[in-house]
Amino acid sequence: MSNVPNRSTKIAFQNWRRKDDETIRNNERQQACRHTTKNQL
Repeated sequence: MSNVPNRSTKIAFQNWRRKDDETIRNNERQQACRHTTKNQL
């Protein structure tokens, strides 16, 4: 297996990272709603 990923693999990885980032942001938003006094956003 080569170190340089091909184009489709790179795009799939970027899409996966983007989806992961959205999940993290949604989790942070939910926690922010729960802990508004602790973390002022």
